[in-house]
Amino acid sequence: MVIPDIKTILYPTDLSRHGKKVFSYSEVIAAALGAQIVVLHVVEPLSKQASAVIDGILPSGIDDTGTMHRKGVEALKETIEEEVRGYCIELLGDSSKFDALIKTVEVIDGLCAQVILDRAGKHDADLIVMGTHGHSAFSDMLLGSVAHKVVHRASVPVTLVPFKS
Repeated sequence: MVIPDIKTILYPTDLSRHGKKVFSYSEVIAAALGAQIVVLHVVEPLSKQASAVIDGILPSGIDDTGTMHRKGVEALKETIEEEVRGYCIELLGDSSKFDALIKTVEVIDGLCAQVILDRAGKHDADLIVMGTHGHSAFSDMLLGSVAHKVVHRASVPVTLVPFKS
């Protein structure tokens, strides 16, 4: 049997409590195959409706929501990146494991599925390991889900780790 050559695993996380279970799968696979993990957290833009509501209540002279969002994302990226690092170190047990196993930690602004696919390509990921809420096919058809979009558009294998809501 030929074992695939997996050197880079992309682990997108929303930093929820369920993410710890998904990270443990990423860690086990990486350790078994001698791979490294790219940790990714995506900050999604505000919806048009949310922006309109916020713009409607902001006093004049205040930046619009788009400008506020960009400034906020930039200001928070460093903080979120440190939180992600702390989250991973907590799960790995110590920082030396983090340095050996984690290739990089990224916080990117954009639409989740598209950013995940883009970053998988940029890092030449051989595998994506991510969580899923396990919605039904009917709800995915109506609403769509990040995992569903990634599975159907990815050019590399995707391992989905289910968790209950």
